[in-house]
Parts: sequence; structure tokens; C-alpha cells
Amino acid sequence: MKKFFLSTILIILSIMTFLTIYLTINGYETKKLNNIISKKINQNQPDLDIKFSSIKIKIDIKKTAIFLTTNNPDIIYQNISLPLSKLNIYIDFPSLLKSKIKIHIINFDLEKINIINFKKLITRIKPSNFKSFILNNIREGEIEGIFNLEFEEELKVKGYNIDAKVENLDLNFSDKIKIKDTSFNIVVDNKEIFINSIKSNFKNIPITTGEIRINRIDDFKISGIIDSKFNKINEKKLQSLIGNFFKSNIFENKINFSGNFSSKFNATFTNSLELKNYDLSLEVNKIDSEIKLVNNIIIPIFKNDIEVINLDKTQLKLDINNKNNNKFIIEGEYKFNNIDTYEKFKIINTNDKSKSNYIINLDNKNAVEIEIINYQKSVDVSSNISLVLSVVNNKININKFDYREGKNLISIKGLKLDKNKNFKELKSAIIKTYDNKKENNNFSLTFSDKILVKGTKFDATKIINLINSKSKKNYFKKINKEIEVDFKSVFIKNNDQLNNLNLYGNLTGGKLTKMLGKGEFFDNKFLDISLKKDPDSSKKILEIFSDVADPLLTEYKFFKGVKNGNLLFESKYDKLNSSANLKMENFKVQDAPGFAKLLSLADFGGVADLLSGEGIRFKVLDIKFTNNKDIMRIEELYAVGPSISILIDGYIDNKSGLTSLRGTMVPAKDLNKLISKIPVLGKILVPTEIGEGMFGVSFKIKGMPGKLKTTVNPIKTLTPRFITKALEKSKKTK
Repeated sequence: MKKFFLSTILIILSIMTFLTIYLTINGYETKKLNNIISKKINQNQPDLDIKFSSIKIKIDIKKTAIFLTTNNPDIIYQNISLPLSKLNIYIDFPSLLKSKIKIHIINFDLEKINIINFKKLITRIKPSNFKSFILNNIREGEIEGIFNLEFEEELKVKGYNIDAKVENLDLNFSDKIKIKDTSFNIVVDNKEIFINSIKSNFKNIPITTGEIRINRIDDFKISGIIDSKFNKINEKKLQSLIGNFFKSNIFENKINFSGNFSSKFNATFTNSLELKNYDLSLEVNKIDSEIKLVNNIIIPIFKNDIEVINLDKTQLKLDINNKNNNKFIIEGEYKFNNIDTYEKFKIINTNDKSKSNYIINLDNKNAVEIEIINYQKSVDVSSNISLVLSVVNNKININKFDYREGKNLISIKGLKLDKNKNFKELKSAIIKTYDNKKENNNFSLTFSDKILVKGTKFDATKIINLINSKSKKNYFKKINKEIEVDFKSVFIKNNDQLNNLNLYGNLTGGKLTKMLGKGEFFDNKFLDISLKKDPDSSKKILEIFSDVADPLLTEYKFFKGVKNGNLLFESKYDKLNSSANLKMENFKVQDAPGFAKLLSLADFGGVADLLSGEGIRFKVLDIKFTNNKDIMRIEELYAVGPSISILIDGYIDNKSGLTSLRGTMVPAKDLNKLISKIPVLGKILVPTEIGEGMFGVSFKIKGMPGKLKTTVNPIKTLTPRFITKALEKSKKTK
């Protein structure tokens, strides 16, 4: 009996096991339940109409459930035809015998369907950020894949799992951010969305690959990687791509840009899709670009303004976040103004809420010129510039600046500028340079209670050029300190050298208000300079005396060729006007263009020969002139010498350059003859053996620069003014 029961149980178990295996693997196919299930579903869900050709009853061991499966069913939901290739329905089996069928799970293989119809299908999903994103941002596209839906009562979706492929998708995040022709694979469940194999087109920029992961527990967290390729993008296209995130006037320039783009990003949104925080890492490799500037960039030490910037083999890295701890790195090769070769460079920029820091290092083949120290570098020589600076509230702090070219060094530390680039402070500077392998600068500069400039050598060859420049910008107007200068040797034009130069003075508002200086040329030949305030007015008085005149005059074309002699210059000036007197004694003129032009007016052949030979000697040159913003007026220019005498007056318009001069020239023999004829006084001043005959010229010079016109008239009678001046100078000479 026991054996019978045991055998029966074993048989039943075997049959059940067999049926379970059979129903799990093959299932039981029938058409008898088709109409029953279709009617039951339609009764419970009027919007859902399902027709089956046949149904298999199968068992899912993992889910410990019975489910119905069918291929290629005809399904219409809310008047939308769903192209399914396979459908599995997990149901409460006893409910088949009742009036209301209870469906737990539906999973199906969806063939391509228009995304518009798909949006209608998900309206039954519970409100969520995923649902809002789909409904609000997706415009066009197609989707196919495997869908698994879990239901509550009334077929309300409580959970889902989607493994799908999306093609031809159009996304609109805003009016300005539209992404078209997008395709990707997507896996979605209640907690996470994972998108990979992304290919897309953003404003005709191809996105070649990428992936995005969206975590939907609590907040809406997004992370991902996007790769793209830019090919010959112009400034308008570049602005449309990043102009919403990066505000700059760089888009005003002509830009041609190519490069490979890769970005990593993390962002957290609230459930209402408000941005909480973000972190973006951007890399652009193999950058090849050209920027033609609308407004040239002026770099003080570069000889030429920057008109064109080219980048090659360049890599850019950008990290930005909502905490403003941003970092920007760009390195590669560059050139300015289409010079022949590229040079290496690297720029690191870090930002926080209050400060922006820069570390810059670049090799440089651009021509460099620093006039104040007479340093020049041509384009065929490479140098290196290293710079560490920070910007706080538009104020620039240059912590360190090093310029190196061979043995040449310019090193600056602790330079501070205000937001208008005015000089505020400097800790120290070291300058060592060479000209034709010969050291021409070696000095240091320090700021403390006073400004100290000290060294063995200083090249002042271009100082006169800087003094004569009409730049109205004073970048040192906030400097109020004493200044002390001590140079062992100062190089001047034509290999002239000034030794043991010492200057002491005061800077007020960046300008010298008081100064006393002394230097030695050679053989007890000295230079004395003084600057002081006029006790009777608000003007300043500048006095310069030099035992050697020509080193101080070589930059003035009129005086080019002046040799020997001493010089006394006196000037009284304020911000609006100046009056000055320049006096030279016992000098000669040789190959001087200014004097030669004057002498050629009278065709003084013998005098002109002297000018091009050993030179013409002058006993005295006296120039009195006044100057203001409108006009420089030459009150009197008088020169007298053994060979010739000259008297000139006139003016030069400082705005237009209009020149108007008039004057008289007389050979010395005629002047002496005239003076000798004056009773008593003539006998004393001029010996009786002076030659016979009197001759001279009067002249006028007038016109705009480069278009001067000269008229000449020979004269037999000198003006009373010329005679009076000749008598005065002759008295002084005697």
C-alpha cells in the first residue's frame, strides 16, 4: 500500500516536473483562449484592443509565475497601432476564470514606432522627471526595443525596464539648444537611465560617440561623456555653439577653428529639474585655428602689434563647476602675424569667486624692442617668456615675470597694476642685456621707502626718443616716492659714455618734481642736471649744463653733425606752457642736414665745402622758444661764427604740423665790414683789414610736413634787427 502511494506521488511529481519543464521550454499553444482573453482585457481596458492568432501558456521559473506569450499580435492602444513582434503577459491565472483579469507584468518586443505615438503611451506612467523630460523635450524620432512593464490595479504602471534603440531623434532643450538626427541605445528602469553609442548633430557639428547615465533616486543626477569633431568652424558657428555659456568679444574676430572635442560632465537637478550643481570637464585636441583680429593686440615689449594668431597641435582642457573652482589649460604651438615657424606655449588659468590666476610660458620668435634700455631681438632669434600673475577685481598682480634670450635677462617681481593698468607697486627688477655680445645693461631696481636704481651699466641710447614721444598716458601717476639713481657707466649715442651718474629726486604723481644729478664724460668734462620748483609760480625749472654738447643733441635731426662745444639748456614749464632757451658755444657743424639745407639757400659755395669737410665753426648758437598744446613759437634762433651768421624766427603748429619760418643769412666778412663802418664802435670791434663787399639772403620756409616751400631773396641791406643782434653778439664775443 505504501509502495502504491509512494509510486503515485512520484508519478504525479514526475508529471508535474515534466509539465513544468515543458511549459517552461515550449509552452502549451492554444487558440481556445484567444477570444476569452481579448474580451476580458477589452472589458477592463476599453482603450486597449488585442487580437491574437494563438497563445502559448508558459511558466517563468524565475518569476514563479504563469504567463501567456504570443507573436505578432494586433494591438491598438488609444487608437495607436503598436507594432509588436512578441508579447508576454504575466497574469493571475485564477482571474481568467473571473470577470476581471489581473495582469501583473507585460513585456514585449516593440518594432519601430514614431516617437510621437510613444509619448502618448507613457502618459499612464506616474508623474516623474523622466516622464516630464520625454513629454516636454522630445520632438521627433523612432524607437524600438524590449519593454518590461509592471502594473498596479487598472493597468497603472508602477515599474518598468526598457532596453531600446532610438533613431532620428530631435531634442529641444530651449529655443537656442536644439539637437537633431540623434541615435543611441537606452536602458531605463525606475532608478536609472543609461544611454550609450550616441551619435548626433548639434548645429551641424557631429557628435561621434558618447554615453550618459542618469540616476533618478531622490535628485536627478546626470553624468556622461560626449565626443565630437569640429572642422573649419567660423566665428558665427562657434558663437552659436558656446555663446550662451561663454560671453566674450572674441567672436567679433574672423575665426577658423578645427579640433577633436571630448567632454565629461556631472550635474544634479531637483525633481522639478532645477540645476543644483554641475561639473564639466572639456578637452579639445589637435586644435588647428586662425584668428584674424578686428582690433590688434598691443604687447608693450613686442615690436609689432598682433594682427593674426595661429594655433597648431594644440590641446585645451577646461574644468568648470558651480563652485567657481574653474581651471583652464591650453598648450601647443602658436605663431603671430604668419611668421614662418611655430613656437611652443602653455597657459594655465585657475579661477575662484574672488581671483583669477595665470601661469604662462611661451617661446617667442616675434621681434622684441624695449626702447628704454635699447634692447632689440629679431624674428630669427628665439626667447622665452615666463609669467605668473593674478587678477583681482580687474587689478593685475604680476608675481613674477622672466624674459630670457641667451644671456639676456629681464626679471620682475611683485608688480601691481590697478584696473586702469596704472603702476602701483614693484618689489624688484633685474635687467642684464647685451648688444652685439657686449654687455650694455646691468642694473637692479627696488621699491621700498624710496626707489633705488643701481648698477654698473645702463644703455640710454633711446632715452631722448622716449622724452620726445608725445604719449599723454601716465601709467605712474600713483607713485609718490623719492628716487635715487647710481650708474657706473651710461651709454649714449655714437659710443659716448657718461660715468658715475648719480641722480636724486622726488616723484609726485609719477612725475619728477625735484631732481639733482651729476655725471662725468671724460677729462673733467661734466654733465649737471637740476629740476626745481619756481619760487614765484607753480612752474618747474629745468637746467642742464654739459661740457660736451653733441651726445645730448644727436637725436634731433637739425643738430645732427654738431661736434664739440658746451651746452646750457634752461626751461620753465607747467602742464600747459613752456618757455626755453638753448645756448651752445664754441662748436662746429659737419655733415649736418639742417644747416646744409639753410646754407644751400644762399649758394654759399665755400661755406658749404667747409660744412662737408672739416666743418664750420660757430662761436654761439642761441635759441629761444615757447611751446603749448597748439603751437611752438621760435622767438629767435641766432648763430654767429667766423664764416656765417644766421637769424631765424617763426612757428610750428603742433596739431597740423604747419611750419612758417623766416630768416636772414650773411657771410661773416660782410657782417664784419658792416660793423667796421660804424663810427668809433666799428673800429674797436673789427680790424680795418676786413675784406670788401657785402652780400646776404633773406628766406621764408612755409608748408605742411613733407611739402615745405622755400623762397629766397638776395639782400644788399641788412635789417636793423639783424644789425642790432650782430652788435650785441659781437660785444659779448669781444
